[in-house]
Amino acid sequence: MTYTIFICHSYLHADIYEELRTLLRSAGYFSYQNVSIPDDMLVDAKDDAELGKEIEKRIGRCDVVLALTKPVANRRYWIVREIECAQLLGKPIIAITRRKTDNRSKFVIDAADVHIDTWRAADITKAIRQCAHEKKETEPRPLARDTDPTDSPPLSGRSASGSPPWWQRLLLGFWG
Repeated sequence: MTYTIFICHSYLHADIYEELRTLLRSAGYFSYQNVSIPDDMLVDAKDDAELGKEIEKRIGRCDVVLALTKPVANRRYWIVREIECAQLLGKPIIAITRRKTDNRSKFVIDAADVHIDTWRAADITKAIRQCAHEKKETEPRPLARDTDPTDSPPLSGRSASGSPPWWQRLLLGFWG
């Protein structure tokens, strides 16, 4: 079976992203398709809305979402949005810590269904297999952060109240 995975990552830490991909390729008896957003997609997207729709589409068709637990995840807008999108779509999230001594993102760990604290292909692929085969939830999970879930719709659209999503209001506050 080929597993479809989406890897949340920061392009500022592309080396760790590539290490994870190499690690997964080295795993025996494991086949996967990576549907993460490539570097050139960021440049080609007309605007954030287009990129958000593409992320939502890709996460929607994946079996699991992998998220590195680097503290930078808390501060990266798109990583937070990818994890929230996975939660809203009911996709299993696997948090991966590269080294036990690394600082960890509480946001990523709280959002995750499984936390792997070893950088071993066998452990990561085992978690992917287990999460992909578990029955998918019928109800979307609440978001990891402490806000009203109606305030964070999928990456496109408005909240139930008709106001722009929280991240648009934040941007409007800075530049509006």
